[in-house]
Amino acid sequence: MREYKKCNADEIEALISAAPDGGICKLNKKEYYITRRIEIRARHGLTLDGNGAKIITRYKNNAHPDESSELFLIEGCEDITVCNIVADTDVPVNVSATVEGVDKERGYAIFKIDDDFQINGDEQLTFFDSIDGDGSPDWLLHHYFLHPDRSVQTLMHGEILLANTYWSAKYDYLGERRFRVYFPLEERKLEETFVGQRVSIRHTDKGPGAIVLKNSDRTVLRDITLHSVPGMAVIVLPRCTDLSVERMHIIPTKGSGCYFACNFDGIHVAGLGGRLSLKDCKFFGMGDDSLNVHSTMGTLTAVLGEKRFRCNYCKKAQDGELGDSWCARGDIIRVYEPIGMELRGKCEVESFKDGILTASYVEGELLEGYVLQNTAFAPVTEVVGCEVRNSVARGLIIQTDVAKIEDCGFFGIAGSALKAAPDFEYWYEAGPTAELVMRDNRIQKCAFYHRSS
Repeated sequence: MREYKKCNADEIEALISAAPDGGICKLNKKEYYITRRIEIRARHGLTLDGNGAKIITRYKNNAHPDESSELFLIEGCEDITVCNIVADTDVPVNVSATVEGVDKERGYAIFKIDDDFQINGDEQLTFFDSIDGDGSPDWLLHHYFLHPDRSVQTLMHGEILLANTYWSAKYDYLGERRFRVYFPLEERKLEETFVGQRVSIRHTDKGPGAIVLKNSDRTVLRDITLHSVPGMAVIVLPRCTDLSVERMHIIPTKGSGCYFACNFDGIHVAGLGGRLSLKDCKFFGMGDDSLNVHSTMGTLTAVLGEKRFRCNYCKKAQDGELGDSWCARGDIIRVYEPIGMELRGKCEVESFKDGILTASYVEGELLEGYVLQNTAFAPVTEVVGCEVRNSVARGLIIQTDVAKIEDCGFFGIAGSALKAAPDFEYWYEAGPTAELVMRDNRIQKCAFYHRSS
């Protein structure tokens, strides 16, 4: 494994700073190494042309994810294009292994890590997924090790709460690339585990993303290859509008031995208005969904007056807070009954601060316990000519008003190739889809997994 010493983040940011708004910043066609993310802030009309450069980000597979690096943050920008870049991590974010022994009575299995990977014996082993002969996660063994303190919650980028926090498995390092890993006996996770079974082991799930967008409009990501991502590859946070992604390939490096290119979602859209366009992209080996388009669901927890309401993010806790960016003046909020998901009303935002929404007008009934969708984050979505292969969860999750999925291929996805449904109770994602067109898609070997218990 190659050793890197100098961080080139300052060098890249100096090139970006020297380029004028409306101009082109071209990187040198070489390999860069960064231990912190590259930040593009408050720029207008800038094109960052990687010129075929390769950017290697630092990744710690045995330490807290904060010691690992993202790739780019694009914040407060307009009309930014990032193109012609290849990115990888200095250490693989997951490893591949073969089961060499199973003791179901004592609740452990022995995993032999492939020779492709350098092992020290102090790695964090967090997620385990069995892999079939096609390279597809088959869920015969599928386990995430929960943090021992269930009250610990992880909030990504101050915006996204992803259910539980996970931590390292209890294991013994036996030497010679072998780990004895202990699984909870009460969960019977080893019932369908067998000697010779192939397994992918992730070091982290909520590790750093690659590209994070925030408060940015009309962003273009084009001809970008991401080989190894600790968390989500692209994260879109409020308040962004209009994102175009063309020929983004999230794929493992050929010959790396990795089954997964990305430990979590490929593209996770949680705060985008306007339009979302994905064309000719590849999502090969996602540790979760390839695309998830949604807005954050709020809950109306108190009626304070005719046009005044308290709104909370009840996925965190009954009194969990929604950030002030959750809505803004002029946004239209739809109001749903949470069980049957029936639309019961709507309101227009006059102001929103510290969880208190003041409306300029209200239609229908807004009652305590009803759930809320901000329609400002319901982009018209188009996915054309994309390939999705061997993902742990779903292919595309569409939780927006209008979408078209055309000429796409889906293979080896453990869950559904396409899911168009909001989640009002567990993930707190919105919303329902009104117009969905699917045309000329190829769907093979999807939604094939089963659970034994």
